[in-house]
Amino acid sequence: MRSTPSLFEGIGRLIKIISTLIGSALLLVLIAAGALYFKFARDLPKIGTLTDYHPPIVSEVYAFDGTKIGEFWQECRFLVPYEQIPELVINAFIASEDERFWEHRGVDLRSIVRAFIENFRAGRVVQGGSTITQQVTRSLLLTREKKLERKIKEALLATQIEQNLTKKQILYLYLNQIYLGNRAYGVTAAARNYFKKELKDLNLAEISLIAGLPSAPTNYSPINNPEQARRKQFHVLSRMLENGYIKKKAMDEALKTTLQIYHHGTDKEYNLGYAPYFVEHVRRALEEKYGADLYQKGLKIYTTADLRAIKIAEETLKKGLEEFDHQKEFRGPLGKLKTEEIPAYADSIHKTLILEEEIPFSFPVPEKKPEAVVPIREGKYYRGIILKVDSQDNAIVLIGHVRGTILGRDRGRAYRTPRVGEVYWVRKVGDYFKIDQEPEIEGALFSMNPLTHEVKAIVGGYDYHRSEFNRATQALRQPGSAFKPILYAAALDKGYTPDTIVMDAPVTYEIGNDEYWSPRNYGEKFNGPMTIRSALTHSVNVIAVKVMHDIGIHYTIGYAHKLGIVSPLQKYLSSALGANVVTLQELVRAYATFPAGGIRPNPIFILKIVDSTGKVLEENKPPSPDPEKIFEAVSKADPESIKTRLMEEGAKTIEEKKLKLSMDELKILYGGTIPEGRVMTPQTAFIMIHMMKDVIERGTGYRARELGRPTAGKTGTTNEESDAWFIATTPDLITGVWVGYDSLKSLGPKKTGGIVAAPIWLDYMKEVLKDTAIREFPVPSTLDLAKIDSMTGGSSITAMKKKSKEEFPVAGTPKSRGIDFLFEGF
Repeated sequence: MRSTPSLFEGIGRLIKIISTLIGSALLLVLIAAGALYFKFARDLPKIGTLTDYHPPIVSEVYAFDGTKIGEFWQECRFLVPYEQIPELVINAFIASEDERFWEHRGVDLRSIVRAFIENFRAGRVVQGGSTITQQVTRSLLLTREKKLERKIKEALLATQIEQNLTKKQILYLYLNQIYLGNRAYGVTAAARNYFKKELKDLNLAEISLIAGLPSAPTNYSPINNPEQARRKQFHVLSRMLENGYIKKKAMDEALKTTLQIYHHGTDKEYNLGYAPYFVEHVRRALEEKYGADLYQKGLKIYTTADLRAIKIAEETLKKGLEEFDHQKEFRGPLGKLKTEEIPAYADSIHKTLILEEEIPFSFPVPEKKPEAVVPIREGKYYRGIILKVDSQDNAIVLIGHVRGTILGRDRGRAYRTPRVGEVYWVRKVGDYFKIDQEPEIEGALFSMNPLTHEVKAIVGGYDYHRSEFNRATQALRQPGSAFKPILYAAALDKGYTPDTIVMDAPVTYEIGNDEYWSPRNYGEKFNGPMTIRSALTHSVNVIAVKVMHDIGIHYTIGYAHKLGIVSPLQKYLSSALGANVVTLQELVRAYATFPAGGIRPNPIFILKIVDSTGKVLEENKPPSPDPEKIFEAVSKADPESIKTRLMEEGAKTIEEKKLKLSMDELKILYGGTIPEGRVMTPQTAFIMIHMMKDVIERGTGYRARELGRPTAGKTGTTNEESDAWFIATTPDLITGVWVGYDSLKSLGPKKTGGIVAAPIWLDYMKEVLKDTAIREFPVPSTLDLAKIDSMTGGSSITAMKKKSKEEFPVAGTPKSRGIDFLFEGF
């Protein structure tokens, strides 16, 4: 009987020992867990940053009419509030990634166990156990490295997030942050990039496709791996069905739906679509100001870009350059391929055309995958490979995967029958193709409203795809005679009148030690005595040089800078003939001072910039002067005084350019006769408009007469005809055109600004102004048109006035003195 208590005592002691061991083990586990917690919790990132979520988002550029024309980004993301995310989208991602999302508190042990079993059965990783909250943690607070330490931190942070954020806040972070392939960050970008749709417009088939992407965007990409993407789509739909989010019928219909999938390019590729030169100009300007914020802060950039004007500008410039090239010799084939090289070359062209045309492909991929049909647009240049030539010289040409025929009797510009394997530029004309060539010549067009200062159109070259260099704003070229209006405006303000007579006769200037220079006229002819009005009309070089020699090189350069020329101008006499280099934009801006009544426009490209919160960061409000009163401004200041604002600006120029100016010249340039807010008197501006109208009516710009509107302008041609310019204005729109080779080679004999550039200007202006009213240039009420030829510029000091036509002696001109001086020392 004594053995029974002993047995119970033994069992009791054993239980105590086991309990002690278990307790000790649990205590050790708790201590270890606590130690681990404090070890890792101490270094955990602060989750407070999640409540102030500001990820990189897309900055967008808009044209004047509100059309989106550009994007700047590092990550293509568009934030969408939780309330605007369709319920079906939310349910699809929860079913796919974390079906117990609404129940767990950050870490789901059940999902971890299930994933372990599934992966063990498959022998590879087929399912993850991370919750959506853990994915948010990994994406926003931790790295993606696969280490135990990171997993522990991830679990700890996920628990903290669940304690501090609502489920809706977590989903907002997740659905805006995740990378979904095809350059899409977040669900809004995925909808736009894959389907060219807004998120609210997606159907179940599209939603289930993108909901399968988070775990492996590349592996499940419908673009790169359509079969795996299809299996993943089926998996997502199945999970949605099992969780009661959809009915079987909806799932079946989604699986039957054929989707159109698009390949999304970079922001740079997006910007090619509407106004590439304009958008790139804006990007350069804003990057200098905003730096990385331009690509991350979701700025809304509203511009002055006129899409209709830009389209017309692109078309007319291309047409003009192509017509010019058609007068040149055909340069022959682009190259010759061996027979075995043709398929690969054709494939590369085909792929390029698919991307350029943004051709979608069908998903799921049909069993008999059809060839993507690339539209061949009439008039567009394509690289074509000659496949076959028959006995009648008809050739089969291959453009990508499209075949066409070149008729032997009408093959285009080729001077001989093409040969198999040769590659040519070809264009579709009707039912056939013709051999052609892209022009080597380049050009640029810059157009703005001189009164509101809004830039309407920029085209910086023949084709942005060929060259991104913006010849309208970046190319420094000699303006030739297009500089003369600036020179003659300076002369008017120094006492000249339109009727001042200067002798057009040979003259020689000493320009250095035993170095001499004799300016020559175009055509090597001299005309004897001429008014400066006539000299400008017919672009007489010798008189321009004589006038600059008379009024002073330093003074002329100071005047040019005052009108907005910022490029460095060298101090030599040939500057009168445009020997310095400037941009087209600079020259158009300087000319725009004339129709603006002496107001120097600061070209406006950007109207307003708004940040992602709606705060206006900057705004440029164009002036809205009454066109009829633009020339009516009168200064009440003492004519002998100096305008402080103008002088402050001028002082910087004088110092930088080391200009030597007399006190009288300072009074002319920056004096009290100039009304506030202007750099020139309305009187000078109007006289210049009046003189430049003669260039159109009876001078080198005669082709612009066809516009049928009041027009004032000037042609420009440089030595060897390497640059051709035409800049002209109506009361409402000023446009400049430049044509030339990047290599500075000659355009050819007699290829002047009036011959080459003016027709492009005319085609553009006729089309862009065709629906607008015709207006005259307003005449200042203070001017008597009958006496305008005897009037000086408004800044002219009375004592310095040049003699009028009737008084001015026209006798022989002394060597090294291009004009009789009526005042010395200037």
